Amino acid sequence: MRLKLVPLALAVGLLAAEKKFPAGVYEDDRIQIKATVYPDRADIKRLLGSDFDGAIIVVDLTVTPLGEEPLDIQREQFQLFSTRDAQRSPPFHPAQLAGRGALVLGQAPGGGGTYVGNNPTGPRLGGIPLGNGGMVGGGGAGGGTTVESKGMTDTKEDPVLKVLKEKVLPEGKSLQPVSGLLYFGFDGKQKAKDLELFYRGPAGKFAVRFKN
Repeated sequence: MRLKLVPLALAVGLLAAEKKFPAGVYEDDRIQIKATVYPDRADIKRLLGSDFDGAIIVVDLTVTPLGEEPLDIQREQFQLFSTRDAQRSPPFHPAQLAGRGALVLGQAPGGGGTYVGNNPTGPRLGGIPLGNGGMVGGGGAGGGTTVESKGMTDTKEDPVLKVLKEKVLPEGKSLQPVSGLLYFGFDGKQKAKDLELFYRGPAGKFAVRFKN
């Protein structure tokens, strides 16, 4: 019986290894972007070591400059948008998701979007959380996601924070392809077909749509 189970286990492993994730491509004379989206909690946990209670979506990016001059690549040039419920989010910094002073994402009692602290009308700047209640994500239908600070009590670096830092998309000017992950805060389960990755930067403005 055990001999029959070994090939079955190998087959399951091969199927998992061959799983295809929704991807999208955009290219013009200045930039090429190849993006793969991970909207499912189980896949995010395998990728990062935590599923963040289902409050984030991860996008794996390769940005290739195609011009003759270096392209300035910044994470804030990207935004993830859901056509299903109009939620939108800029990328989180790794330290906002894990480690000392990380943000805790949770379901808001009403209204849409992702918020910092407990004041959904607080200051905002380009979607980046500010002070006592800046907006992180745009509102969709139904409840939003509340984000609060964990505080500064930890003395050791969170191993998940280390992974987030190692895998995040690097920033800066480059003539060579740059690869890494972006972390977006979202409320509720999203399907890849409903997600669009918006870019707004020195190479122009456009959207990348995902398909299997």
